[in-house]
Amino acid sequence: MHINLCLIGKKVINYNQIKFITSKEEALSQCRKFISTNIPNSKQIFAPSTAQAIMDIKKNQNDSIVAVGPKRAAEIFELNIIEQNIQDKKNNITRFVTLSNENINKNSHDKVSIAFAFEQTDAPGLLFGVFKSFADRNINLSKIESRPTGDGIGKYIFLIDFVGNLLDSNVQKCMQEIRKNCSIFKVLGNYCSNL
Repeated sequence: MHINLCLIGKKVINYNQIKFITSKEEALSQCRKFISTNIPNSKQIFAPSTAQAIMDIKKNQNDSIVAVGPKRAAEIFELNIIEQNIQDKKNNITRFVTLSNENINKNSHDKVSIAFAFEQTDAPGLLFGVFKSFADRNINLSKIESRPTGDGIGKYIFLIDFVGNLLDSNVQKCMQEIRKNCSIFKVLGNYCSNL
């Protein structure tokens, strides 16, 4: 979903009248350039969500407090938009997912996320073996990351996203093969490829 963030207030005021700006931390960081350029002396107040920030300024009597949030929220709470599209990146996208314990429909365009670590700290060909398991089954990898485990130098956990579905027998065989050589193996989820 495309997100265009706005500067929202009880009334339209000049930037130099703004003393406080509130929103979800991520929303404020997505508008860092706008804030530092136009209202650098404002104090930031973090809220649990953009909606909560907007509700808070609606209740507050102080007009020098503004919020960052979507245009629709300003309309719902009958507040004023001081400035539109203040996010640093114009193609700002937020992804929403639905979590479920139930299996999803089999669809060859789904993606799967897994996390794993090896029993051995380091040895030639460990990661190659994982990649080979995918390649042998013609499963396309779409994302590969490594993160330090925090258990010492050279110890990593690997995160891989790939095109497939957990209900597919080909994918199940690949997961079984990879799991054999790992001290940690976790399927993080199966999700639609358009996310």
